[in-house]
Amino acid sequence: TNIVLSSFFNGRSMVWVSTIANVFGCAVNVFLNYVFIFGEFGAPELGVEGAAIATIIAGLFTTGALVAFIVFMPSTKEYAFFSAWRFRKSSFLNLLRFGLPTGLMFGLDNAAFAAQIMFTGRISDDALNATTVIFSIQNLIFLPILSVAHGAAIIMAQFIGMERKDLGKKAGYQGLLLGEVMGG
Repeated sequence: TNIVLSSFFNGRSMVWVSTIANVFGCAVNVFLNYVFIFGEFGAPELGVEGAAIATIIAGLFTTGALVAFIVFMPSTKEYAFFSAWRFRKSSFLNLLRFGLPTGLMFGLDNAAFAAQIMFTGRISDDALNATTVIFSIQNLIFLPILSVAHGAAIIMAQFIGMERKDLGKKAGYQGLLLGEVMGG
């Protein structure tokens, strides 16, 4: 849900909205982690289970912030969110056509990652710790490249929406080149 709501703003060059909502959600997560993991302010000490509960609640706060931006921002009134709610078969089929393969790819990628961590953990604690450190370092490289990909996709989609496919294609290639340079 948060990705869809954020995409609405990102596609309109209002990235600051999703940034504010996500920073708000992260701040809530940090505070609630402290409360639920360590049992502060009268809450029970829940450890890892408390961290999971805090993350779920923080995600709901992020969703709430994004919905509040949609409801209260004057610039979103023109899209008639609440009066245009109806099922559109063609839109739904397009979502499946483009979203299903992407979702399957991310799902398999995450399943492979989880399987590798589980199998490595069965070898030894040292192997699990080393793998965790390596994956954390890898994220320092991967996440900026992923950000470039998202930025290039947004810019490309905006140009296509303006019926400037030539500039959209150029933005896509520039994003690809920047990602390759960053990835080494």
